[in-house]
Amino acid sequence: MRREDIEQFLVEQNAQIKPLSGALQLERIRHFLELLDNPQEKIKIIHVAGTSGKGSTAYLTSLLLHACDFKVGFYQSPHILDLQEMFQINNQPISEDKFMSYFFDLLHSIEKAKSGQHGALSSFEILTSLAFYSFWKESVDYAVVEAGLGGLYDATNTVRNKDKFVILTKIGLDHLDILGSSITSITTHKAGTIQKGNSVISIWQDKQARTVIDERVKSHEAKLFYLKKLEHYTIRTLDIDKTIFDFRFLDTYIGDIHLGLVGEYQAENCSLALATLFLLSKRDHFAPQQDIIQQALHDAHFPGRLEIKKVPGKMVIIDGAHNPQKMASLIKNLKALFPAQNFDFVVAFKKGKDYVEMLQSIVPLANKITITSFHTMNMALVQEAEEPLEIRRALTELGFFSYEIDSNPVEAVKIALASSKNPLVITGSFYLIESIYSFLETLQ
Repeated sequence: MRREDIEQFLVEQNAQIKPLSGALQLERIRHFLELLDNPQEKIKIIHVAGTSGKGSTAYLTSLLLHACDFKVGFYQSPHILDLQEMFQINNQPISEDKFMSYFFDLLHSIEKAKSGQHGALSSFEILTSLAFYSFWKESVDYAVVEAGLGGLYDATNTVRNKDKFVILTKIGLDHLDILGSSITSITTHKAGTIQKGNSVISIWQDKQARTVIDERVKSHEAKLFYLKKLEHYTIRTLDIDKTIFDFRFLDTYIGDIHLGLVGEYQAENCSLALATLFLLSKRDHFAPQQDIIQQALHDAHFPGRLEIKKVPGKMVIIDGAHNPQKMASLIKNLKALFPAQNFDFVVAFKKGKDYVEMLQSIVPLANKITITSFHTMNMALVQEAEEPLEIRRALTELGFFSYEIDSNPVEAVKIALASSKNPLVITGSFYLIESIYSFLETLQ
């Protein structure tokens, strides 16, 4: 079996799964992990959930722990270039040989699970189990695990160990068809990652979200820390290649941090990662060195998150903003970084997303918008874009007529690069970023 065969196998698994309620879905993967002797309970887990910023926060947490000489696993989704990006050891994708080897270790149990009461596992359940198993086999000191969708019934939410750390990033409206249409409902899912006795670090949330988090923390005898702007982190400067801020937490102060990720929200994400690091250091008795922390954060790079590339004759800004909260944040940061500047955009949105509200954020800064599409396989699931004609209709209703359509994402980028001298912003979905990223790499 080749790596490509594994991806096809995962596609076939998705075709065989029984429709189950959220609670039963979670039971399905828990039963499967029992067949593997519960590897998720044998490693130290940092579980990251939220609506916006959880990928960056998880990455920065893994980066900081590795900088402190720990062996660190990092599980993220979706991937941009390759499936193996989802499984990282010390911020490097696991080798293809190990990926194949660990998958084969699971194969017998995957087949066995099909005859169980819950039936075949989904591809995400298999990939999540593979992450836990790989990190256990690799004897990591810590594993940073990004939640997939929601949290309460997410496949990553199988760790019952009281020593788990939970990080909650900014919570907003997304996946309304699955998580509910209110902040209270969505937060119930996100805060569902909190288990008995856990330590919880959350950014300061809206009042409705805080109420849900506080209740979950109290009922599960967890310990909660909130981080607030100005009190715990203060932004000094936003630049096109860095974010400079100060950080305070408990008895720790680090001034003049030069973070290699761009955007005000990255200071927020990084502060969550730093708070996690220092809480872990107290619990597990190690001493982070500020010079090492500063260097690691200076060198941070996470593709597709307000990533600025310079290609011949053009500045290209790539951001996977895929919900209204993330898009509003992107636009806010573009205004701060490039005052009085208009932009050209290439956009595509996954089916089911609130593209109208995202376009409402984009239009005031747009000189021209090139509408495109994508149809890709990511995590063994077909990911499809909203029809370009629907995007055009929305733009027309917003009174914006400077647009062009090319359903081929690479061709759309080529057209946009050739047609204007404005900076080009490519946004709307990580699946769009996946579709054009390799092409942009050839232009460097």
